[in-house]
Amino acid sequence: ALVALAAILADPENRATTARGMAYVAVSQAVQAAQLTFEGYFLRDLARVFETPTAMVGAEGCVGAVLMLCVVLPVAEHTGGTDVGGVSENTGGDTIVMLRNSPHLIAIVAAYVIGLVAYNYVGQQVSPMAGVASRTWLETLRTLACWFLAACLHYGDASVFE
Repeated sequence: ALVALAAILADPENRATTARGMAYVAVSQAVQAAQLTFEGYFLRDLARVFETPTAMVGAEGCVGAVLMLCVVLPVAEHTGGTDVGGVSENTGGDTIVMLRNSPHLIAIVAAYVIGLVAYNYVGQQVSPMAGVASRTWLETLRTLACWFLAACLHYGDASVFE
């Protein structure tokens, strides 16, 4: 809370934008906690459908990827924004071109996907032993990891991305 307050007070010209960003982070954490609670308590019956809990998490990931690719990104691509072409997300054009032309970006995306798989596998293995509350606490470390990576990228050597 103090970090959020400091960020909001530090830049008077961008207070509304900063506050909105902080609200997005708080809402995303609440949604993640709700998802984990749902998985922990309500999806136990689905364990009979899938052979292993890992298969259930994999199926959830596949459904999430399909929803993202077929619903969220197309909607974002057709709303106004500040990305290339005046949209919120330019996946069909700009993102594909960047991936085609940058082996470094492909490596970063591959590392991201591998990291997500490992992170979700470890989290899924921790839940039955430690409980949903412990996994929710573990998931909040993701925000800390994102902030740490953002600081490293911001203050690191930019020539890596050229």
